Amino acid sequence: MDTGSNWFDVTTGGSTHGMMPAADNSNELHFFIETGGTSTTWGSLTVTRSGTAALGSATRKISAGAPQDGDTIDFFTWATAGNAAAFGSRGTSGSNVAGANNETRGLMFGGWRGHCCSTNNNIEFVTMDTNGNASSFGNAYAAQNAGASGNDTMAIFFGGSQWFGSGNMYQVNNMQSVNINTTGNATQFGNTQSAKNQCQMGSNATRGLNGGGLDNTIGFVTFASLANAASFGNWTQDRSTSCDNGVTCLGMGGSSPSTNCDQITIDTTGNATSFALTFNQDLSNTQYNSTNSYIAK
Repeated sequence: MDTGSNWFDVTTGGSTHGMMPAADNSNELHFFIETGGTSTTWGSLTVTRSGTAALGSATRKISAGAPQDGDTIDFFTWATAGNAAAFGSRGTSGSNVAGANNETRGLMFGGWRGHCCSTNNNIEFVTMDTNGNASSFGNAYAAQNAGASGNDTMAIFFGGSQWFGSGNMYQVNNMQSVNINTTGNATQFGNTQSAKNQCQMGSNATRGLNGGGLDNTIGFVTFASLANAASFGNWTQDRSTSCDNGVTCLGMGGSSPSTNCDQITIDTTGNATSFALTFNQDLSNTQYNSTNSYIAK
């Protein structure tokens, strides 16, 4: 689920880091959004992660969300390829966690804890360039494993699967928002075009995208307007993850074996076109997460 924001690495002369999981969910693949080409394997996560909240600063990427009973957080440093290191722990466990952040603070929302325990509605935060455990931020008004998007002040959580007990999970189409720089419970924002589970995202200062969730539709919202999502266009196939640089959003992965990539321009609308990026490992069914480093929005 990006993760939902745009991140720009100020140390590479204008190139935007992108990173996403390989199909085994234990290694991360690295590329630059502006140049495309072929990805490289950056390093291994501390644990196999499924559906992570992917957060980023100018210096590091943070991954949270793990096995359903896992609560660990780890990070990579952009300046040096290599394996992830321990960052801290969440106060709750779960996979399929939504994440959004600004330059200093990263939010982690919800998560799926298995049929024994359902989803959770906790929102937590970390200070991204300081290792340590997550702190409580507030609660969502419904427990979901959603997608997320944001700008420097607002994070929006899109859709997800809500637990209704007795093993019943239903996809929902509501949206919730919080102010990243404060703490408190989420409030109603509007609705997505249709019920979606774990929507991958992209955003710039004014607009947040919601799309995928293993179908090919894309919608968007305007952060300043508490209104329902509108239609943007379609990916070339169903996509399971995304990343962006504040201008271009890339859609990757999906239910079919895939090493290719789509692109859209965030400030326009229309269907996606092919992007000249090839992945060095198959991305089919990769778990809804990617990130790169921070750009102000």
